[in-house]
Amino acid sequence: MTSILVVSPREAWASATAEALRADGLTVRRMPTGELAIDAFVQEPADALIVELELPGRDGAATVESIRWAPDGERALVILVGADADPDRVRRVALELRARSAPDGSLASLRSALASLMTPMEEQPLTGEVTKQVFSEELLEQTRAPTKETESPMAGGDPAI
Repeated sequence: MTSILVVSPREAWASATAEALRADGLTVRRMPTGELAIDAFVQEPADALIVELELPGRDGAATVESIRWAPDGERALVILVGADADPDRVRRVALELRARSAPDGSLASLRSALASLMTPMEEQPLTGEVTKQVFSEELLEQTRAPTKETESPMAGGDPAI
């Protein structure tokens, strides 16, 4: 069974989120601070963490960085949320942390981010960084200058040369 650690000081949101994810068949633990989340993760690693960016004491970014150093911390899926934070800031910090972002913390966005944990790897579509890389390479191909092969031979010259 997939285990989730929800790290947020917002009691009502964390409780509602945990209950909804439990209804989806997930095991959910809640922690109100980054320090408690780190201790909980070290004692019993989770498959995924939903971390509020703005936490009392150690903020969400520092919490995620510390958890990444813990055993199994590098493999855990991290989703950064930010009810009171600027959504662009949440996305930017998530990219820096190699995490996913759900700035509004809605159940739909959390379920979407967690879907990869519940789908076998071979059934997952190419998304995220892989898709961005493929798209970037396609754009580069389209913008390259035409090669000499597409130019017509000089007038009066031998086309066989």
